Amino acid sequence: MFWNPLCVEGWSLISESQTLPAISLANLPTSSLREAFERVLATYGAARDEPFAGHPLASVLRRDIPAVLRGWADRSVYRVRGSAGPSTWAACPWIAVFDKAVTVSARRGFYVVYLVSVDQSGVYLALVHGVLDAMKDLRGDAKPALERMTRASRDLLRPIELLRPPKMNLAPPSPDHLAAFYEQSAVTATFYPATQVPDDAQLKRDLDTYLGYYRFLRERRGLGA
Repeated sequence: MFWNPLCVEGWSLISESQTLPAISLANLPTSSLREAFERVLATYGAARDEPFAGHPLASVLRRDIPAVLRGWADRSVYRVRGSAGPSTWAACPWIAVFDKAVTVSARRGFYVVYLVSVDQSGVYLALVHGVLDAMKDLRGDAKPALERMTRASRDLLRPIELLRPPKMNLAPPSPDHLAAFYEQSAVTATFYPATQVPDDAQLKRDLDTYLGYYRFLRERRGLGA
């Protein structure tokens, strides 16, 4: 007989012949952004082989991570949304922070976003332009158009910081994959490798920096107060 620390009541005596149930990292709630990202990066690849509906890891992306970010970003200014995919697993899940004066959709405008690479090698914090409307409306001209938009945005940000084109690699399986368009749309980006996700204090400082870029770009474009 031995103590089972996983019992709902706190402890119970169970037979040594009994086997403790396996615990999925995705089932554990979190209030730490680093822990949430580490969980996603460690388990997302396997989760994609499992049924999508009601999966707890999708809730981490849609609920847990946005809940942390809503505590860091002014909710009167920003809307936070996370997605693991609309009806099936996304190859490149994301959590976006939208300035409501600019956009509330990942399809258009520009916004701050966390993008998980297709191979789960890490996660990017980036300031990007929405790609889906451009892909739909411009088709073969979407990438050149996105390149022009990101270059113009980078030029507008130069008064506060010299921003180079980000070396973003989301590991898209083909040039036409959505992740490849995200790479093209990034104004600037910071990469967190799966084995080196910083602590929450650093993640918050980085987010504050990117929200500063976001505010400055919004003002230079004459959007909102």
